[in-house]
Amino acid sequence: MIAKQIFQYFLSKAVPGIINFSAIAIYTRILSPHDYGVYSIALITSTFLALVCFQWVQLSLLRFYAENIHQEDKFLRTIFYCFVISALPLIVAAPVIYVFLPSLKSWPVLALVVALAVAQAWFDLAAEIARVKLEPLRYGAMAFTRSMLSLGVGVAMVMTGGVYYGPLTGLALGSCAAALIFGMQSMRGKMNIHAGSRLDVASYLHYGLPLTLTFALAMVIAGTDRLMIGSLLSESDAGSYSAGFDFIWQLITLAMVVINLAVYPLTLNAYAKQGDAGAQIQLARNGPLLLAVSLPLACALGMLAPQWSELVLGSAFRDVGRAIAPWIAAAAVLAGIRAYHFDLAFQIKARTKYQVVIVAIAAIVNIALNYWWIPIFGVMGSAYATVMAYVITLGLSMYLGRKFIRIPFLNKDAIKILFAALCFSAILWGAKNTSGYVFWISAISGGLSYILILLGVNFMDSRDYLQRRFMNAREV
Repeated sequence: MIAKQIFQYFLSKAVPGIINFSAIAIYTRILSPHDYGVYSIALITSTFLALVCFQWVQLSLLRFYAENIHQEDKFLRTIFYCFVISALPLIVAAPVIYVFLPSLKSWPVLALVVALAVAQAWFDLAAEIARVKLEPLRYGAMAFTRSMLSLGVGVAMVMTGGVYYGPLTGLALGSCAAALIFGMQSMRGKMNIHAGSRLDVASYLHYGLPLTLTFALAMVIAGTDRLMIGSLLSESDAGSYSAGFDFIWQLITLAMVVINLAVYPLTLNAYAKQGDAGAQIQLARNGPLLLAVSLPLACALGMLAPQWSELVLGSAFRDVGRAIAPWIAAAAVLAGIRAYHFDLAFQIKARTKYQVVIVAIAAIVNIALNYWWIPIFGVMGSAYATVMAYVITLGLSMYLGRKFIRIPFLNKDAIKILFAALCFSAILWGAKNTSGYVFWISAISGGLSYILILLGVNFMDSRDYLQRRFMNAREV
């Protein structure tokens, strides 16, 4: 069951992910570090607005859809009503941005930032509807369409003189088009917001707002670094930092999100049927899976930064990308383990206010360290601060979550992953100074060795499973 879900969501995420990684490679070659920096600052601002205003709606959809499946139309009308009222705070967002973000002091850019926030939120809502309906293929088609249109329109506009306007406009148009093409079937007849239940809005707010605040504060940790680099150093420094950061963070997060998309509904279902014991059994499987995909990626990105940066980043972005790679890779793993594993203790038990406290503490520490270390260490100060912030969030989540449900982590399968990752790292260490075909042979050999080691130690009974399939095939 888990393998099937993971494979389906991998397909739905892999191709759009490859396109998004290609976008980084293309934009860092056709945009200057300054223009990429402005684009990055505008994008993180827009994403933050979408998260603060609309994330609680998407979370409520995901959490309460199963309970309202018998009255789906009424439930979705209520969700759309929540979406509409959530757009109202954006009216005051533009003046605030104009005052506090000097990099975006242009009304056309501000209008585009706000429009992109709505477009991204609309796409995310349509995608979550596909997810709760267990339609991973439609989910993947939406993501693929958005990625293709965003990149195509963005590159075309940059090549015709649109500079940083191009990628932002492309993303807005791609999000809207994908939601309209693949989402309207599920939304048709359910967008009459006057037929929704106003009484349920309060309960959705009560559930979703603490989580939204948690995600917003998490974005403060992950996103304000480039804002502060742009303010304390320059937009060019912010652009150089953002390109390498985005590639590393998105790649590791993509792998962990695929696992989470598959196992999170299974965890909730296990808790609903068997209580704490059922949830713990499922969580004992989830943790090693997250480690299995994140650790080898982090090792490869950190140790082979000179090689992948030549392939992915433009020449003006490579030095910074290489320098921050090990630190950002480590931070991404820490962030994913906390968000997709240990934080589930608060979500399962509906104690999401603890998440707010945890991430708020880390956000304050992150901002303070950025102000302290960026003037001293340059962009590396921001990388150091990011790692420190996620160490704090992971530690607090592990400690406080034990009060509600003890989440297993370092079980025998997790130890097998650590052993396999150590062997994988040893192979990469020998390949880190190579180039050309020698490097690729070494890297591929390392990846195959990692898989073979997992089979050899029978990770999650994988060897037994393959043996059974082989025996069944022989009998046929």
